[in-house]
Amino acid sequence: MNREKIKILRVIARLNVGGPAIQAISLNRELNNNEFESTLVYGVVSDGEADITTFPGMEVERGILLPGLGRELHPLKDISTLIALIKIIRRERPDIIHTHTAKAGAVGRLAAVLCGVPILIHTFHGHVFHGYFSPIKTSFFKLIEKILAAFTTRIIAISPTQKKEIQSILRIPDEKFEVIPLGFNLDKFEKCRESSTGEFRRAIGAAPDDIIITIVGRIVPIKNHALFIRAAQLLLEKHKNLRFAIVGGGELQEQSEALARQLGISERVVFAGWRSDIENVYADTDITVLTSDNEGTPVCLIESLSAGVPVVSTDVGGVRDVVFDGRNGCLAPKGDAEALAAAVEKLIQSPDERARMGINGKVDAAERHSFSRLSNDIVSIYRQLFRAGSNAGL
Repeated sequence: MNREKIKILRVIARLNVGGPAIQAISLNRELNNNEFESTLVYGVVSDGEADITTFPGMEVERGILLPGLGRELHPLKDISTLIALIKIIRRERPDIIHTHTAKAGAVGRLAAVLCGVPILIHTFHGHVFHGYFSPIKTSFFKLIEKILAAFTTRIIAISPTQKKEIQSILRIPDEKFEVIPLGFNLDKFEKCRESSTGEFRRAIGAAPDDIIITIVGRIVPIKNHALFIRAAQLLLEKHKNLRFAIVGGGELQEQSEALARQLGISERVVFAGWRSDIENVYADTDITVLTSDNEGTPVCLIESLSAGVPVVSTDVGGVRDVVFDGRNGCLAPKGDAEALAAAVEKLIQSPDERARMGINGKVDAAERHSFSRLSNDIVSIYRQLFRAGSNAGL
């Protein structure tokens, strides 16, 4: 390991809109400098997902497209992908392989072991151990993760809650873990409300006195948009000046639109699609809602808080490490439309509470989720493991 630079090969399943892709692209760009050389290997997005590389500032630098890394599982194709990734590793000869997301974590670490890469790091942005697959498939994925963990130098959890949950499921030793919260460049969110032109409000047809309640993310089963729509129905029984915006897209969009029509609230629920100017969404939003059944650390909540918009979320996964109930937002049990509606109702009724929580949210997001803090934490881990490997003669 007498190279001038530490070589990093970062592997992710796909670059759809979301925290894992933002972090992978940003770190890959940041860690091409005098100390590190970083290359990002990534797959293609799934149908119905937006490709984040088409958004301003999210272009990939030093990237290798490996289509088979995409999210869907295809045993024969996955073997071909493994072989292709092994060829990439042998060509690039990285000192560290750092994988993100479940499928890339499995294929990437297996390829790394077969190639004898000395340092393997995997980040759990979320996990697939409940809410995604059948019990049999879930048990299989747990077994795979337990085996891979034995070969992984360091496992990164993005929140203390997530670490605790993964440890309880997989029984991984504590010394394998590091907790490194997500970090982003939040400048555009911190300033967006002061510079708002009302573009998003106009785009969704909201009246000047409408309270805008927004959910941002993929319209897929785990995000449970049906819960958002059912809570919207309960709130609209009491308030006529509410506009509900669903920002994103996905496999359940038509089903979600049908539910809004069935409940008679389709005129008040707007499907706004994917937007690259997400800061304009938060600029005009009064309350951000998340209704997921399982989460890692939700990026949409961090962005919302950074913009000074209070949040209401189901109390799942690592949400509690972002949303401090009563300080910057409110928590509700998952799957409970009445409880979710009641939590949103508190904020609808009190503009002062919304303002107070918004101020607190800006402080919390800046202190805990800046990109500079994330970059420093990751660099520290890389240096520590590389030096340990060098001293061991790897």
